Amino acid sequence: MMRRDPEAMQRAADRRDRENQAERLLLRIPNLKSLSFRIAERATDRSGMEVVYTKYIMVDRAPALFDIPCCERTCRGGGHDLTSEILQALKKGKTTFEGTDRCCGSIRDNGCPFELHFVAEATYG
Repeated sequence: MMRRDPEAMQRAADRRDRENQAERLLLRIPNLKSLSFRIAERATDRSGMEVVYTKYIMVDRAPALFDIPCCERTCRGGGHDLTSEILQALKKGKTTFEGTDRCCGSIRDNGCPFELHFVAEATYG
């Protein structure tokens, strides 16, 4: 049986609170119909670990906040706040755009080796 990590649980609760308090995405980008991200998080160290997934945004109720936690559970103080970059692209009406962000957290006494790369697809109407 897995033990629950109280710090991780608190980080998740804090993230949910920020999402609940954030302005809604449709208020910022009213003509947005769909939004999805293909995300790859890769370790830049020798481990070469990679996590790849697709994230679909429920546009009708999504917050205008794109703060993605680091994929490494033991990372402290890290993650990827892509909010500004993504909102700028959506305001310009871009249908595809991409970006990269290095995690600023730490694992034990070392910097987190993970870097996130995303490719976004948006539709408007």
